Amino acid sequence: MANPPRMNWHIERDGVYVAKGNGILKFAHIDSYYRYEGYMEDMKKFRSMKREEYRKSLITTYIGRWNDNEESAARQADSHIESMEKDKELMDKFEAFINKIDTTCGGMLGEGDGVIYEKVKVTKYKKENKAVEVANGSIKDGQCFIVKTSFNYGHNKGYIYRIHETDYNGKKMYHAYKLNGKLTKECTGMANQANHWYITDNFIRWFEKGSLAWCKIQEIKTPYEVEKVVKKVIKSDANKTEEKATETDVDVNKYTYEVTEDTDTRTGEKIYLAKVIEKLSREEYIKVNQYIKSLGGYYSKFKHAFLFKENPCEKLNATIKEVGNNTVEDTKEQTETQITYTVTEDIHTKTGEKLFVVKPDTELSKSDFADVKRKLATLQGFYSSFKKGFIFKYDPTEKLSTV
Repeated sequence: MANPPRMNWHIERDGVYVAKGNGILKFAHIDSYYRYEGYMEDMKKFRSMKREEYRKSLITTYIGRWNDNEESAARQADSHIESMEKDKELMDKFEAFINKIDTTCGGMLGEGDGVIYEKVKVTKYKKENKAVEVANGSIKDGQCFIVKTSFNYGHNKGYIYRIHETDYNGKKMYHAYKLNGKLTKECTGMANQANHWYITDNFIRWFEKGSLAWCKIQEIKTPYEVEKVVKKVIKSDANKTEEKATETDVDVNKYTYEVTEDTDTRTGEKIYLAKVIEKLSREEYIKVNQYIKSLGGYYSKFKHAFLFKENPCEKLNATIKEVGNNTVEDTKEQTETQITYTVTEDIHTKTGEKLFVVKPDTELSKSDFADVKRKLATLQGFYSSFKKGFIFKYDPTEKLSTV
């Protein structure tokens, strides 16, 4: 099969396009890195070393090899680094492309789960305008009519016109413009005589004879079928065996559950939270989650525990752990006071503006980080993954004491 329109590569199987795209020809620029070992070694060195160190090593090499002066060697090094930056970006895209091909073809070649692609017909709907004849109509602005019998000057059967009203010396005059095939806009060009219809006094008689008919434009949905390629994953026998083994290995009754009382923040009702003391693998968590659901509970991401509306101690063979309100508040206050920050000055890499980077002195848990992020946002600070800290346009040292 040939490449699809506007594409320069594709993967096919059994007459079905599995994947397609374009832009692959640009990767021809970096073929030397995969053909010659010296090119790849240079790229590995460029990726692993800091830019300044790499630049100094290039300058030293150029001076020793070509007997250049330091200024000429520095210009060559800067030009080489600029070229390497572009090649590195292109190689990253190429490796991502190859990974996509490997992922797509992996199931087709029998590695891991099997994949089949099937053609299915899907019914879709498109909106379009349609002229619907009506019994009553009149010569007025916006009224439409359809031609039932061909007239002179190219006014052919099936054309649809819309009437417009104009004022000429205090007298109302009427004319009509032909609508295009989709009935979405009027054809007002003067090159085609059929685009215009000048309405005279005896215009109504053509409706009485049935040569013209009043109509209105309605928007309708027209169904049509399209072919679509659907990917289906077939689990391999090895994965099925592994899943069965997991089912038999996991025993939900061997774990220790800690149950505490809590209050629903929305309704104020008493609820019960159950946590597993032991650390669970993914397979173990799935089984425990299924077991908890069978008991009438479910996992709450907000509470980070399994939530029950009724006391589950008897079912889980556990006892309620007493947690005093004062102890909880003291723990919260202690946690909040333990978070300290370091503020450093920095410069925006693009604009050169002065900014301040705020970093917590200790590593935060996921919940603590979310809380800190929300609070610093109220101080007009946002987190930058590039700077690994919170960015402020002003010095927030004084206001951080309130966080």
